[in-house]
Amino acid sequence: MDKKIINVLEKLANKKIVKPGQRHFEYLDCSYEKDKEKKYKTIDGITYECDEDGKLAIVVKCDTSKTGNVIIPEGVTKILNDAFCNSKIESVVFPSSLKTIYGVAFMGCKRLKSIDFGQGIVDIGNDYSGGVFQGCENLEKVVLPSQIKSIGYNTFFGCYKLTSIQLNDGLIKIGDGAFSACYALKEITLPCTIDRIGKNALSWVQKINVSEMPKNIVFATTCSDFALEGMPSFVEISDIHNNITLLPKTFKDKTSQATINTFINNGIRLRDVWDYAIHENESFDLAVRDCIIKKTDGDIFPDSQKYIEAKEEKVLTYLVKNKRLDDILTLIRTKSLSLSKESIELLLDFSDDVSMNAYVLEEVRKAGLHTDTLMI
Repeated sequence: MDKKIINVLEKLANKKIVKPGQRHFEYLDCSYEKDKEKKYKTIDGITYECDEDGKLAIVVKCDTSKTGNVIIPEGVTKILNDAFCNSKIESVVFPSSLKTIYGVAFMGCKRLKSIDFGQGIVDIGNDYSGGVFQGCENLEKVVLPSQIKSIGYNTFFGCYKLTSIQLNDGLIKIGDGAFSACYALKEITLPCTIDRIGKNALSWVQKINVSEMPKNIVFATTCSDFALEGMPSFVEISDIHNNITLLPKTFKDKTSQATINTFINNGIRLRDVWDYAIHENESFDLAVRDCIIKKTDGDIFPDSQKYIEAKEEKVLTYLVKNKRLDDILTLIRTKSLSLSKESIELLLDFSDDVSMNAYVLEEVRKAGLHTDTLMI
């Protein structure tokens, strides 16, 4: 590039231009010299950057071989990118002075079991700097204090053993994929302060409790086009008014997912949601769950019952193969099946479980169905 042109551009931008082959510290207004002047201290395997007074201010890097418990001292305000990445620490306590945790700071800490967030940190990562605790495979329980306002993208992605997460009022935003691939996390309660939930943030969670239905909850809790092995068939969302919304965990296509998301955002009552599921078995699961909920609440003949009766042989075969005795008995008990003599014989023929057959026959007898044609 012509030297005159570079001079003009530098004056307009008030910055030096990096030329091909030129290193950054050669143009950053002596920042390289300033970096050399920075003071660092390494204490117990953790390197800190110090402030002008020589006090610990920023966690720069932890030795990956470090084990045991870590208490980050008061005065530290930042933890830099991948500072503790792949270390062997088992617990960490944050100081009240901590303001920022950058991306992948604790990623891959496979022995990490306990996090005390303290009373300072407000944001855990952000939309551009995520994965703070990604892949912490032994993390089982997390309690986020009320001062935390946002959880960045992929923050707890792949925390396979995470079974409990407590989100307190004050939390406003959950980023994309924040709790994705948390296979053991079955239920979560969202605080009333939640304003935004990113895509796939809760993709493996099956039961979600809310005060009011958050916008775009469908994109946060479901996926489309393909079903992952082990993923639940549906997600159940309950609000404080005891209204229950059922959604397929995997929609058959993106159009179906977007349509249902629009319906929910606009408060439109869902019907025949099982028709949007990617596979027939997922449709069966949705219809059975919906029917049990509706019949328990006093609905005499819900749409889901019509669907089940129309496919009764397939539904019963599916339930028997998967040893869903409780669901079968509940459907019989609530008279949600037409239960022809052939259907009952099908149930008994498919099952080699004597106890299951006995329970089925007893419920048929109690329901007053076909006692004249079956030996009970």
